[in-house]
Amino acid sequence: MDEGFSRAPHAALARGRCMKGLMGALAGVVIVSTIGFVSSRAPAGPSEAVVHAPASSGAQLDAPNVVLITLDGVRWQEIFRGVEPTLAEKARLPQAAVREARELLPSMHRLFFDGGTVLGDPSLPGGISASGPRYVSMPAYLELMTGAASDCRDNACKPRLTRTLADDVGHLASVRGREDVAVFTSWEDLTLPAALPAGSPGAAPRGVMVSAGLPEGDVTPPFPGTARYRPDRATATAAIDHLVKQQPRFLWVGLGDTDEWAHRRDYRGYLDALQFADRFIGEVAQHLAEMEGYGARTVLVVTTDHGRDKGFDNHGGPASAAVWLMARGGHVPARGVVGTHGVRYLRDVAPTLRQLFGLEERLCAGCGEPISELLPDGA
Repeated sequence: MDEGFSRAPHAALARGRCMKGLMGALAGVVIVSTIGFVSSRAPAGPSEAVVHAPASSGAQLDAPNVVLITLDGVRWQEIFRGVEPTLAEKARLPQAAVREARELLPSMHRLFFDGGTVLGDPSLPGGISASGPRYVSMPAYLELMTGAASDCRDNACKPRLTRTLADDVGHLASVRGREDVAVFTSWEDLTLPAALPAGSPGAAPRGVMVSAGLPEGDVTPPFPGTARYRPDRATATAAIDHLVKQQPRFLWVGLGDTDEWAHRRDYRGYLDALQFADRFIGEVAQHLAEMEGYGARTVLVVTTDHGRDKGFDNHGGPASAAVWLMARGGHVPARGVVGTHGVRYLRDVAPTLRQLFGLEERLCAGCGEPISELLPDGA
């Protein structure tokens, strides 16, 4: 569980198990979200028009770089409380394995709880939630990357997209090429919410580099996933290599082993994958600290797509609406663990990052709003 993580760009990295098919029926900033509420903002219907408005002059901050890390299906309980004794007992873990959150996840707590802003502690007001109404991965990643609630209900949906956060960043004049906007994910189906197809209306003019799942011809075993799933160790290695060599404006790294192991009802595997993700986040932060100007301007974002139902192994019901969000660096203030002025949603992440980038605001009935707790002076 405590296997060391090598900081060499090509070092191997590890992950857990998830069966997406069974669920079908974003200077450094890190974001983590967790808490289930019902949205008071209506989701956008599939035929609703999207209007882009100029960002207010007060929001035109020095445009950062952004590294977004998502950890699939990670509950708030481990983030804020630590190992759950009941689940540990069922998994036959030794008593020494029942640790508090800071000991379980030292990188996240040092970087964000001590040096950033963290949302989603259920003991505080407000919180952050996926929009639902079905709390599964594809709808959550769509709202995270588009900044609008999705009408998707399962992981097999094929929604109509306008443009994603990656596409918006790809329109910046400072973007040099497709390697400047990149996506590395373990789950192969995240090609869909990552970016529009090249040449489509609204797509990034220089393209977006998307590496989702195992490449064609790669014979790496997908375990703990299935089909073309790429284990987190391989995804993390590729992402670190790209970060160090390319220093992109936007990088999304989507890890998924935590959800894979949870679907296998393996709490030990879930904790191992979560600790691997914590070491990976620490590794990313260390590389950024060594990159001087680039690292000082990089926004590191960490969050999850959904929580878990009370039985742990599954998700989709109201209990799994709960998410968490952590952010640090750049213009993001270091406020520690805070409550929020009303409930925040995953669809609010993209508008927050758009504002930090100085991009246009996206307006629609189901569009999110910038998270003031993550902006300087609540701008």
